[in-house]
Amino acid sequence: MNKSLKKQKITSYLRSISIGVLLVLFVFVLFSSKIFIKIKSGEIGVLFDLIDGTHPETYKEGLNIISPLNEMFIYDLRTQNIEIEQQVLSHDGLSIRVKSNVLFRPLRNQIFDLHQKLGPNYPNTFVIPASQSLIRKLIADLTPEEIFLMDKGIMENVLISKFKRELASKYIDMEHFYISSIQLPDTISHAIEAKFRDEELIYQYDFKLIIEEKERKRKIIEAEGIKQFQLISNISPLQWKALDVTEKISKSPNSKIIMMGNSSKDLPILLNNDTKK
Repeated sequence: MNKSLKKQKITSYLRSISIGVLLVLFVFVLFSSKIFIKIKSGEIGVLFDLIDGTHPETYKEGLNIISPLNEMFIYDLRTQNIEIEQQVLSHDGLSIRVKSNVLFRPLRNQIFDLHQKLGPNYPNTFVIPASQSLIRKLIADLTPEEIFLMDKGIMENVLISKFKRELASKYIDMEHFYISSIQLPDTISHAIEAKFRDEELIYQYDFKLIIEEKERKRKIIEAEGIKQFQLISNISPLQWKALDVTEKISKSPNSKIIMMGNSSKDLPILLNNDTKK
């Protein structure tokens, strides 16, 4: 009887141990994702302790073991690119569709401050709204012609520098901000293109006028020179040109030149004497 009772106690004890082990294994499996934290390359972790709060020390890449009661927040330190598309109004009341891109990354040495001020969802809660606000300010201060040039890649504005400083104050480094496309209403876009074409034609016409004016002045100077030559040499320009041509032809080995004239005012007469005949 005593042996049977002792055996029952042992069996009950083993059953309790088995249940305890199973419970431990169940809890371990259930909370393993909260216990074993893998931080990938280019990432950094910030630990929130249920008792002590957020730890100022950060966690580097690799496998980290924490209490299942705590929580690890992981931040990507690499450059992130967010494309933002929005509909904005110009100061003329035009509805304009703008696509922009902002390239940014969190400042590694200030992850603790970033986590406490903005949290891991900072791209959606701060970067995107701030970028949208920047676009609205940019477009509101520009004329349709300036917006058209912005779409062609011409954009310099102090608001960009101000935006960079604004992100830096929130522990975010903005590497680049650019507008990828601007869609103006078709009628406005065509009108601006036609205006720029007309301005280009006017510029070309003005340039031709400048060239023609310089050519006119050159001819006047040339005529004045010919007039002075005729007064000094008492030889008409036509005679001088004929003598010049005659000299060039006389140097040709294939012809003989006979020059005849009644007086000094007459032009030379050029005869080609073919010796073969």
